[in-house]
Parts: sequence; C-alpha cells; structure tokens
Amino acid sequence: MTIESIVKLDEKKNSWKCVNVKVRLQDLAILNQRLKLYGYETLGQLVKDFLISKFPIITEDRQIQAMDGNLQSSGLKTIVNGPFEPTFYKNVNLEDMLNYFLTIRRFDKKHAKDLVSYFRRFSDLFFGPEPGQILKFKPHKRSWILQGMRHFGNYYYYKTNNPECKEVIEKIINRYGLNIGLDMHQRIYIVDENFVANKIEVLMRIQGEIGKCQGWFILWLKTR
Repeated sequence: MTIESIVKLDEKKNSWKCVNVKVRLQDLAILNQRLKLYGYETLGQLVKDFLISKFPIITEDRQIQAMDGNLQSSGLKTIVNGPFEPTFYKNVNLEDMLNYFLTIRRFDKKHAKDLVSYFRRFSDLFFGPEPGQILKFKPHKRSWILQGMRHFGNYYYYKTNNPECKEVIEKIINRYGLNIGLDMHQRIYIVDENFVANKIEVLMRIQGEIGKCQGWFILWLKTR
C-alpha cells in the first residue's frame, strides 16, 4: 500500500462534516437554557445522543408504532437504520396483570398464573428480532405462549386504552405463522394433569344413570 493510499484511507475514516445552525442573537440564551434542561452543555452533545437514538426517549406508543411499521415493511429489525429493542412490555407490573386476570377477566387462579408465567418467560422472544423461533416449540407450549401474549394485549388495552398493542401482537403471529397447526376447536390442551381424573370423580358422585354416563364419556375422551 502506497503512502498516498494510506493518507486517503485515514481521511475517509476520520472525515467530518460541519453542520451549522443559525439562531437569532436574542434566542441564544433560550437555546442554552433548553440544552441544560435536557442535560446538555453543547449542541454537539445533543446531536451525538440523537444519532445513537438516546435522545429523545422513544415512548411506548412510538415503540409500538415503529414495530407496526417494521412489520409492514422489512420485519422486526430496525427503527430508521439502527438496532431497535422495544421495552414497552418490560415495564409491565406482573402482579397487576395477574390481578386483572383474576378480578376483571375472572380467570381460574391457575390459568391466570400460567398466562403470566408464559408471558414473563417468552415476551423477549416474541417481541424480539426472531419471533419465528417460537415455531420450534411443541404445539402445547406454543399455544400457551400465544395465549399469554394475546391476553397481555388485552391487559395493555385495559390499562392504556391503546388498541395498537393487540394489533401488533396479531400481526406478529400472522406474519411468522406462529399459530400454524394449532386448531383449538379440535384439541384441548390441559395444563393440570389431574383435571380429567378430578372431573370424573365429581361426576361419578352424581346419583343415577346420568352421572355414570357423563363419567364414562369423559373417561372415553381421555383415552382417545
């Protein structure tokens, strides 16, 4: 490599462009006050944070809108040209979400806890750059993951009155085909292994032929 090419390469690596901003003299004091208000001493510091998406802070609504826009274009990869990591779902109070399931939706306690658990464990994967990885799980587990995300969308709508989160969740599911092979009308996934046995025992206690018939019918379903 010649000296001339080394100089050109060095200039390319360290090239800078001066960007000027005109401000009226009487507005200069206001500009300095505004900079200090946001924790900056110079315009250069502000521009530096602006380029790396540190300023301004992207709100939860804006994050959801960005995800929606990416789903319609190139997928969950970027916001503008930099890496995009949504955080709106990480700020959720899980205890409050559980309470919503129990008191507002009136879900069974175990069912509600399972929904919260699946959301907590798999939300990073679902809202991350590769939600298609969920397809690797067995249908039983995948079904619970999708239920957890959908019910989170209902909870988010309840808390914020913003339906966009629910819409984004459905778009992620549809875009990556996460519900392929899940026919909830033909198959029932039971988390509690003793569910069928307990129900048979209760029904068999009913006096008469009706109770016995119902019990034998559920037993038949179990062995299918």
